[in-house]
Amino acid sequence: MILKPIRHWIVGAARKVTIRGWTSMTVQQIHSVSLVDVRKKSDDFRHTIVAALYLLASTDSRRFKRVIDSFDWIVNQALSTGGAEYQHWARACVINFEEDWPGRDIGFTVAWHAAVLIHEATHAHLSNRGISYDDSNCARIERLCVNEQNRWASRLEDKELGRRLYQEFDPDDWNFSWNASRFTHLKSKIKNALAD
Repeated sequence: MILKPIRHWIVGAARKVTIRGWTSMTVQQIHSVSLVDVRKKSDDFRHTIVAALYLLASTDSRRFKRVIDSFDWIVNQALSTGGAEYQHWARACVINFEEDWPGRDIGFTVAWHAAVLIHEATHAHLSNRGISYDDSNCARIERLCVNEQNRWASRLEDKELGRRLYQEFDPDDWNFSWNASRFTHLKSKIKNALAD
């Protein structure tokens, strides 16, 4: 009985510390969204996300509005799974931003991150409507999020870029995220953070 209030207090305290940390690491504000660079390797994260937001604003005002309305924070931080995730408690899109992409193409990198923002904003949209992410529907939700980012990519004026951004939904891509224990996720997150 006593463990529940203690756990609740610890989680609440950790969240307050996280928000204070993110506030101190904010590198730019766009509309009401704070860009936070926990990893602070270079300005690439900030430049890429700002460009991705401008790309969204210029190509799809509805999806841009959903991104801006969904997030208070867009954070560059090591994740156990790489990629990105939506953290409902903070209204945050957390991205494991990769600095060194082989054969890096800036246009593709910016568009890919715009697609990531759409994907995670779709998670936020569903979460805000009370649709929980659990074992019974996680594959359906991921398929929907991938389809939403693909719909945006298919409408880009640069059709070749849209084709390069297209992602076939494959549930195997989420196996680690869905099946690893909390301890395994924590170990992986610490390992990724230390590798920075």
